[in-house]
Amino acid sequence: MSNGGSRQRPLMLAAGPSLGSPGFAALLSTLLPGLGQAYQDRWVKGMLMLLLPIFAFALAGAFVLNADPLTAWVLRNAAYVTLLVIATTLVYHLYVVVDAFAGRMRRLRGRHLIDYAVLLLVTTTLIVTYGTIYRESAPWASFLAGIFAPSTRQPPPVPAGEQPAPVWTGNDRLNVLVLGIDTREGDPELARLVESTVWVNDAHPAFRRAVASRSEGYHIALSVAMALATTVGSRVAGFVTHGPMRMRDVPAAISAKIGMTSCHKT
Repeated sequence: MSNGGSRQRPLMLAAGPSLGSPGFAALLSTLLPGLGQAYQDRWVKGMLMLLLPIFAFALAGAFVLNADPLTAWVLRNAAYVTLLVIATTLVYHLYVVVDAFAGRMRRLRGRHLIDYAVLLLVTTTLIVTYGTIYRESAPWASFLAGIFAPSTRQPPPVPAGEQPAPVWTGNDRLNVLVLGIDTREGDPELARLVESTVWVNDAHPAFRRAVASRSEGYHIALSVAMALATTVGSRVAGFVTHGPMRMRDVPAAISAKIGMTSCHKT
C-alpha cells in the first residue's frame, strides 16, 4: 500500500573509492617506482617512493666523494659496493611493488588468481633484471676502480740508494703551481710568478719565435724555470747560487734538442 500516495525511493549507498586492479598497480610500480601508488590515487606516497631513492643516492654519492678515506675504500671494494647498491635497490623496488599490490587496505589476501600471477611474474622479472645488471656492471666497476683508485695499486719499488717519494696523507698542506698565459706588450720578462701562478708572456718575441719553430713547449719550460729561479730562489738555500749556473746550461740543451729535431724532420 502506498502511504499517502508517496512513492518510495531506493536507498543510494555511497560507493567507496575504487582500488583498481592490484596486479596492474604492481605492474606499474615495476615499470616506475611510485607509479602504481599514483594509479591508486595515493599521489603523495607515490612521489615519495619515486624521489626517495634519488635523494638517497645523491646524498650518499656526495658524502663518498667528499670523504677521502671513504672514497678510497669504496674504490678498492668497488665490486662489493656494487653488489650492495644493486641488492639494496632490488629490495626497495620489491617493497614498492608489494605495497602497490596491497593497495590502500594493505591486504595481500583475497585477491584474484590473475593478480597473484602478475605479482609473481613482475617479482621474478625484477630479480632476473637486477641480477643481469650486476653481472654486467661488476667487471666495469673493477675496471673503473683500477683507473680512479691508483692508491689500490702497489707502489713501484724504490731503487737502492734512493729515497722513496713522499706520500701525501691528505692532512698536510699541498702547494699547487698553476701555469697561465698572459699578454704583456713591451715586458722584457719571459714569465713572472704571481702568488702560485706562473704567467708566461706570449707577447715576448722569444715566445713568438718559439711558436713559429713549434718549440713553445721548450720555451714555456725555460720561462717557468727562470721565473722560479729569480722569484722563489731567494727562499731556497743554494738555489740562487747554483741556479744561474744551471740555467746557462738549459738554453744550450734546448738548442741542441731543437737542432736534433730539425735534423730528424729533414
